[in-house]
Amino acid sequence: RERLEETGVKRGLPVKVTGVGSLMNIHFARHAIRGPADVQKGNIAARNLMHLEMIQRGVYMARRGFLALSLPLTAADLDAVVQAFDDFLQDNSAMIDRET
Repeated sequence: RERLEETGVKRGLPVKVTGVGSLMNIHFARHAIRGPADVQKGNIAARNLMHLEMIQRGVYMARRGFLALSLPLTAADLDAVVQAFDDFLQDNSAMIDRET
């Protein structure tokens, strides 16, 4: 979760990653995510696009931005997830940075 959020911060984009353990949700918002109402204030269009583009990049995640990691994943697998996310951010930064 930290690596994904840091990837957004490095690009100056409003990325928040919430979750526990291997379960996480990626949000595009500048405000804190504390509950369901906060999620709806984020950039939903960017989240929906991320879902499709991450699948295209070989990373399966739910449309709501949910991602579950599994024990058999290697360090190289985790690096690939972070790289796919960074590529998505680079390709779509203008849309992600839009306020909703």
